[in-house]
Amino acid sequence: MNSTSADEEVLELTVERSPRGEVWWRPIERHRNAVIVAAIIGGSLGAMAANVLPRTYEASERLLVVPVDDPTAPSGSNAFEAANSTLPLVVAVLRSRRVAQETVDQLHLDVAWRISSVAARKRLSERLSVSTDRKANQLTVAFEDGVPARARAVVEAVAERARVLSRELWTERNREHRRQLESDLTAVGAELAAAEEAFRHFRERTHVVDLPAQIKATVEQAAALERLRIDKTLELRFARAFGQAQSIEVQKAMRERAAAGSELDRLRRGRGDAGPLLPFDDLPQLEVEHGRLKRVVDEQAARRELLALKVSQLVAAEARPDGLAEVVDPPMVPTGASGPSLLNLIAAGSLAGGLLAALLALLFSHRRSVIAAAA
Repeated sequence: MNSTSADEEVLELTVERSPRGEVWWRPIERHRNAVIVAAIIGGSLGAMAANVLPRTYEASERLLVVPVDDPTAPSGSNAFEAANSTLPLVVAVLRSRRVAQETVDQLHLDVAWRISSVAARKRLSERLSVSTDRKANQLTVAFEDGVPARARAVVEAVAERARVLSRELWTERNREHRRQLESDLTAVGAELAAAEEAFRHFRERTHVVDLPAQIKATVEQAAALERLRIDKTLELRFARAFGQAQSIEVQKAMRERAAAGSELDRLRRGRGDAGPLLPFDDLPQLEVEHGRLKRVVDEQAARRELLALKVSQLVAAEARPDGLAEVVDPPMVPTGASGPSLLNLIAAGSLAGGLLAALLALLFSHRRSVIAAAA
């Protein structure tokens, strides 16, 4: 007997001196029957809890997210991208405190649950689940409650409030965009009026009616006068060569040349009768100034036309009855209980019992080792 006790002490000391990582599981292995029994007891308690706990019922509703395109966006925009950008908006609205509070107030959930309004809103937010399917542009809203009819009413109320609020947000977005465009349209209209007024003053000051036609007529007239002046100069030379300086032919040629030169000078500096012909020397400057003023008028007119088109598109978009989320599968009153789950509670009870038994085995083994080492 003494030799057997000595051998057991040597074995225990050898186990204690061996690496810890190799022997920590041995107490669990020695008490595996107790661990299994504890797991079975935990599973049984889980099954009992599944039968004792109050049953809950889950109602769900499926919504299809309809992509609402921006009417002022380029025509090549992708509808899939528009739907994916709209989906987070609907999810955020479903998760918002505003929708939860309005649902609590509408269904009097605080009275039904016998808690405060804030606590009812928090409970609704915690029990409400929203799952999305980006490929199909769909989302599912589900709610779990102890009363089947109330679960259906909550899902229906939440989805309806979210649909209304999302439409309001999208309409307000278009409305705010329209207000901004109308403000820009007013500013562009004022700039266009100023540009047209400047262009009108320029035309009144320079007597420009049709600048290309007037330039062509002025250049042709200047060329004709220059040719006439050259012809009269040649005639004067011939008259002087064959006659005296005081002869009628010479005097006539001189006066005709002077008249042609005077008329050409008047055309170059500007005629006093304000006719359709323009000052020949001012033609380059007039052409540049006319082009600049007309370009400003054309640009402002094009901007005004584009803004007016976008405003009309947004007005039509506001008037059109569109929606961001349409109901695909309306909620039904659940007939079968969704919780508590029998399998989940059995699995959780078994796991908890087994872990607790294993932990106790390790603690007892460690305590025994400490006592043995102290002895």
